[in-house]
Order: sequence, then C-alpha cells, then structure tokens
Amino acid sequence: MKCRRFDTLRAEFEREIAYFSGHSARNRGTSAGKASATHAIDARRNMARALSTHTERCPECC
Repeated sequence: MKCRRFDTLRAEFEREIAYFSGHSARNRGTSAGKASATHAIDARRNMARALSTHTERCPECC
C-alpha cells in the first residue's frame, strides 16, 4: 500500500507533465513547444526518480 506522500508526489508530477505536454501540443513546431516537450520528458524522469527514492526510504511504502 502506498502512503499519502507517495500519492501527493505522483499527483504533483502528473499535473506538471500534463501542463508541459499540453503546452507542447498547442505550440507544436515552435521552439516553445519543443522546449515544453523536453521539460515533460525531464519531469517524467524526475518523477520516476523521486518515487523510487521515496519507496526505498518510506517505511509505509516498503
């Protein structure tokens, strides 16, 4: 079972990813759109890292 902090972290990252992905889709082909796509990819990587680290250290999530 995952703890509340895990759910909060995941929700925050998913919100950020959705924002960057949406901005990228709306501005497809522009430098702003390409930058947002890159930021979305980085946010996914950061989410994986943060959730993995959290799961390793959190006694509720182990």
